Amino acid sequence: AQGSGNLPTELPLTRLSIFYKQTSFAMAFLGAAMQVFKEAQTEITIFFIAIFVHAVLFGTYRIRPLVIKANKNISQDKVGKPEKNAASFPAAEQSAPLVRALKAMLHRSAEREEMADEIEHQLQASSGDAITVLGVALELLNKAANAKLIAATRSVIKARGLALTPRLSELLLRGYLSSQCFSDFNELFAKVDQDGLVTPSLALLALRASLNTSDLDAALGHMRRLAVPLRTSVRDSPSAALRSIMHQLIALAAQKSTLLTLLQELQNCELCTSWTFEAVLLECVRRGDTDSLKQADEFAKEHQIEYTGAAHSALLRGAGTAEEAASHFVAAVDQGVVNSELLLAAADAATLYKDANLAQATLQHLPPKQSPEVAAAVIRLVSEGPLRSDDTDTILIDLYQKHFIGVNLLLDAHTGQLLVDLALKQHRADIIAQLMCSSEGLQQHALLKTLGSQNRLGHAFEVFHACPGKTASLCNALLDACMVCKDMKAAEEVMAKAITSGTADLVTYNTIIKACLQNGDIKRLRATIETMRADGSGLAPNCVTFNELIEATIRTNSEGVWALLDEMKSCGLQPNHVTCSILLKSIQRSSRARDVERTLAEVDAMDDSMDEVLLSSVCEACIRVGRSDLLAKQLGRQRTSKRVSVRGAHSFGSIVRAYGVLHDLKGVWDTWREMRMRRITPTSIAIGCMVEALASNGDPESAHELIREMLADADTGSLVNAVIYCSVLKGFSHQRQFDRVWLVYEEMRAEKLAVSLSAYNALIDACARSSDMGRVPQLLQDMAKDGLEPNIVTYSTILKGYCQENRLDKAFELLQEMKQSSKYQPDEITYNTLIDGCA
Repeated sequence: AQGSGNLPTELPLTRLSIFYKQTSFAMAFLGAAMQVFKEAQTEITIFFIAIFVHAVLFGTYRIRPLVIKANKNISQDKVGKPEKNAASFPAAEQSAPLVRALKAMLHRSAEREEMADEIEHQLQASSGDAITVLGVALELLNKAANAKLIAATRSVIKARGLALTPRLSELLLRGYLSSQCFSDFNELFAKVDQDGLVTPSLALLALRASLNTSDLDAALGHMRRLAVPLRTSVRDSPSAALRSIMHQLIALAAQKSTLLTLLQELQNCELCTSWTFEAVLLECVRRGDTDSLKQADEFAKEHQIEYTGAAHSALLRGAGTAEEAASHFVAAVDQGVVNSELLLAAADAATLYKDANLAQATLQHLPPKQSPEVAAAVIRLVSEGPLRSDDTDTILIDLYQKHFIGVNLLLDAHTGQLLVDLALKQHRADIIAQLMCSSEGLQQHALLKTLGSQNRLGHAFEVFHACPGKTASLCNALLDACMVCKDMKAAEEVMAKAITSGTADLVTYNTIIKACLQNGDIKRLRATIETMRADGSGLAPNCVTFNELIEATIRTNSEGVWALLDEMKSCGLQPNHVTCSILLKSIQRSSRARDVERTLAEVDAMDDSMDEVLLSSVCEACIRVGRSDLLAKQLGRQRTSKRVSVRGAHSFGSIVRAYGVLHDLKGVWDTWREMRMRRITPTSIAIGCMVEALASNGDPESAHELIREMLADADTGSLVNAVIYCSVLKGFSHQRQFDRVWLVYEEMRAEKLAVSLSAYNALIDACARSSDMGRVPQLLQDMAKDGLEPNIVTYSTILKGYCQENRLDKAFELLQEMKQSSKYQPDEITYNTLIDGCA
């Protein structure tokens, strides 16, 4: 009873307590929120003011949603202006498996049928719309799509009976256009046109295709179709792509001598604007077509087309007389379109026709600020053109001070030096200083080097002192001038000042070092290196320094090279690719064995990994010195995991030659097949190395077959020459297959190859070996027809043939002719051959 009587009393109290706590919490939260708002009220106020201002200025304050950008797509209402239009994410996701599969197939150059099967398989597995999936896939593949893929896609579309859309049609046409499959392009475009799917974007593609195939009639037809959208683009601000298309169209019309027809078509389509007319005139000038230029000028006047400054400039450059040029200049002045291009054309015309009046008119219309090109043209008018007079120097100085102060005249090296020379002649240090202040370091550097090459070191110093900034580059240019003029005392002064001023750099030291080497002053050289090492600016000698030293020393002193290498290593430097290349190039037949072995030891010890260029140098050096043992060791690495990756045809040729020297035909063929498998087009030298390797190793038949294979290939047919054939001639001759020798010679004649002297000598040697000297007179006549003269080898070979046939009378008769000749005196080999014949 008590429990039941208490319930009504306690329940309201409990609820009141809970309500109070909730209210207290809410008030506390509201108070905290008001405090935060109070503290941030300034920032919030600024935010709302910004939204209001943005709405007033731009008409909206809505924040645009983020759009994922995709490949570029040509808008259907704007010609020549790409508009980005992304495919939806679900469509891209549905196309992803197809894209991955096609990328792999494109990478391995799969055939069309295989691609079509894969596309069909992927479409069957996809839940998306087939046309959408194909379109998105082509869009994502973009330029990777080739003609085989486009053909495979079309075959699937036909097999499924799918209807093309404008977007898919555009992607397919773009693929054909980029692959230059113009017949397929035209066939597909005709179908798209028949289905009524042609949009301005597709018509623009068709216009490009017709331009690429030089089909002017088709191009004009597509232009008429595009007239409306082109009209807006041409009148406003034509894009670079549209300008390019119009220039191609104009060039094609000029090539077919129908520029006037094109102008009329442009006028009919309301596309003959100022800039298209200007482009027509410029094409006429470029081709030197003065008749078309005059016709275009008359056409423009008849149809009241506005002339631009560039149009007047083109007419000026195409003018046939001084009067005609002057009239065009006056017309441009009256129209108020005088610009730099017009002034340049007027100056050139005045110079060409020696028209002083036109030259004076050009000077009178110079604007306050000149371009360097106009300034140079005006200076040439006075110094070399129709305004040249006895007071030329005074006029030029006055002209410079009135119009050209602040213009970089050194951009034109000839004009710049002309004014510098004039200022030096008149001792006008102020003008030299102004010229230098207006120019840049590169022009100043070039001027100093030019003065040095002219042996004008004093003038070079004057120019150097006038330069506002004495940079390291300028100091080095002056130092070079001192070296060219062989003034070591002046060079040392320049060097000392550069070190004192802190402008000396590695090039500065290297220049002095090279000079010391040229003069054989090793003591000063070592002192310079010590100065570099002691310099606190971190200019210690580097690999470049020592490489230049080694290259300069190696020609005369091989021992000095090894001393330099030791010095290099003592500076904490190791030989690099360049060092080893220099050492390898110095190896010749006369090189000492220890020098050869030490050079290759340095190559092996090099920190950098060997590349294909260095490997080629190693092979060539070993061949030159006749060290097959060292060559075999180097090539042995090519059959291990440490092999050098080769990608250049020249390097492949060197390696083929090396294997040929080692009589390793397996290595020869392996290297050749690797090059061909990688689709590397061989050079003429590489083909020659391969043919020589085969022919000299007893397989001239394979060498000849290889030549025939190269001739049949469009990419290599033009690379085969008489020198390559010569190896086959020698190969057959050494195997005494003389019938093959003459067949190959006839083949060379049939291929219209210029037979070399070495090839003729090989043929004469074949005559000597086969005791068939009766062919020699005809060969000598053929040599004369080819404009070749016999040399000592030719006569010695003929003499050997006579001796082998025991026709000693003919041999001694030839010997007497050689003695009486001033060119072909008998040598030791000649006399030994004759002695052998008499024995």
